[in-house]
Amino acid sequence: MEIIKTERGEEIRFTQEEHKLLDWAIAEIVAKYTAASGDQKEVNTDHLDFFLCGLLRREGEAAVRMYVEEYCYKPRE
Repeated sequence: MEIIKTERGEEIRFTQEEHKLLDWAIAEIVAKYTAASGDQKEVNTDHLDFFLCGLLRREGEAAVRMYVEEYCYKPRE
C-alpha cells in the first residue's frame, strides 16, 4: 500500500498495481506532450498526477486507461 498526501493534507492510499498504472499513464502522456511540442524541458506533472489519482478513485482503472488511449493514441481530426 502506498500513500500520497494531497495539498489539503488528505491521504490517498494506492496498491502497488494502482501506483504502477499511474506511473505508466503519466509517462505516456508526458511522452506524447514532449513529442507534440518538441519541448524537451522537464514537465511538471503535479496537476496531472492529482487528476489521474482522482480519476482512478472515482471511475476506476479502465477510465485511466481510456483517458491515456484518447489523449495519446487516437488520431486528432
